[in-house]
Amino acid sequence: IEIGTILVEQAKDSMHEIITSFQHVTDITSNISKANLEQSKGIKQINIAIAQMDKMTQENAALVEEVAANATGLAEQAAKLTEAFGQFKGHW
Repeated sequence: IEIGTILVEQAKDSMHEIITSFQHVTDITSNISKANLEQSKGIKQINIAIAQMDKMTQENAALVEEVAANATGLAEQAAKLTEAFGQFKGHW
């Protein structure tokens, strides 16, 4: 009977350790799952920010092209005005 009681106590202690270890593993798994979800949200926000930056870069590039075209047009007009004033200067 004493040996049986000892074995039952050892089995009880072992089961308690197994349950405690299982709960610990469950907690770790839950924490990993939460961390993965947060990481996924962060990656989504980064992707949105990159898409916005890409859009702004494309808009800025279009504006630069427009400004360059306007600058070329203004340079041509300035050259024509310089030429026209040069002709008037010759007549005075």
